[in-house]
Amino acid sequence: MPNLHELLKEMVEKGASDLHITSNAAPTLRVHGRMVAVGETPLTPAETRLWHQVRDHKLGVHIRRQHVLLGRFIADFYCAGARLSIEIDGDTHSDPDQAEYDAARSEWLEAHEVRVIRFTNDEVLRNLPSVLVAIRRACGLEGDD
Repeated sequence: MPNLHELLKEMVEKGASDLHITSNAAPTLRVHGRMVAVGETPLTPAETRLWHQVRDHKLGVHIRRQHVLLGRFIADFYCAGARLSIEIDGDTHSDPDQAEYDAARSEWLEAHEVRVIRFTNDEVLRNLPSVLVAIRRACGLEGDD
């Protein structure tokens, strides 16, 4: 496991500034104008676009971002009420090794009663309304409003 110095160095390399540490919370850094917990990865443009549409119960359900699942994996987004992991896949996910890993990860999560729904960056960026409808349905919400 990397030490705090290594984590901070990595975050600074990603564009971080302004370290904030409080006694009751994880250290945070300002990355591209947004506060990010140390160890948290900044969102991609597709993830950012989706997050703005699902945060604060905008779909009628609570969705978290970068949520640790079963102590083993980090979901891009997660709806606990529906036990649904929402993954946004970039170009690297088309690599055969990555696709194999993704399939094994999804299988493991589903064996532990966590459903997985996947979208490509392109789907989110080009057809966000359809992605939102699919997420609502996967969360057990009817209709597309």
